[in-house]
Amino acid sequence: MDRPLSLHQALGRRLRKLRTASGRLQEDIAAAARAWGFDWQRGTVAMIELGRRRVTAEELLALPAIARDAGVLDVRDVAGAEDLDLHLGDFAEDVVMLSPLAGTKALHKELRGARVELVLIGTDRAPDTPEAREIRRLWPRLLPDRTQSKAEVFRIALESRGAAETKVARMLGVSPATVAMAAHARWHRSLTAHRDALAVQVLSISGPDRVVVYTLRQLQARRGHFTRRLVNELRPLLKHVSAKRRTRG
Repeated sequence: MDRPLSLHQALGRRLRKLRTASGRLQEDIAAAARAWGFDWQRGTVAMIELGRRRVTAEELLALPAIARDAGVLDVRDVAGAEDLDLHLGDFAEDVVMLSPLAGTKALHKELRGARVELVLIGTDRAPDTPEAREIRRLWPRLLPDRTQSKAEVFRIALESRGAAETKVARMLGVSPATVAMAAHARWHRSLTAHRDALAVQVLSISGPDRVVVYTLRQLQARRGHFTRRLVNELRPLLKHVSAKRRTRG
């Protein structure tokens, strides 16, 4: 028998196996987690999958819903983790330690019988983050024809924390919130969503006698190609936007 796994190592292995099997990227998991109010980046997911970062109690409860929203799980009920495919069954041959003091007691079922209500942050509970404040300031300049709502501001604020938005912000010398706003002004959706839609459209070419299968590496390459192309579409919108106020370094 291999040496016992810690609980966070077993969860990380399980998450990685489900993610790669579904063809999703680590940024997909991170984006879904941000929608649940967790400040996850691609590197956060990488550290969890490697067993180098422990998930908090709140993250553990939300993890099945995060995985579902990222397209990693296909489930209907997210109320109890016992109903989900995010269990540790694939590691039945391993011993999972709850803590070093627990010795080698195996964990057979987590949260058995628990009913936990997971609630997305709604319009009446959206926090007033630095990104949200900047988005409200930029709204009249970049989205003058769209009605501003608290929910919409918070959604764009979450999108501004995406890897693509952060990368493009560094390239253009503006804040990620500015990039997120410009994307909505240009495409009526986030930069990440628009880029991924273009990449998937290109990679989904198939014929009646031919099906093309693409690897994650190819998908990442196409994403990078479209990110660079879309930067040029955003430049005119950002020409007169001040880069002095930033929400992220």
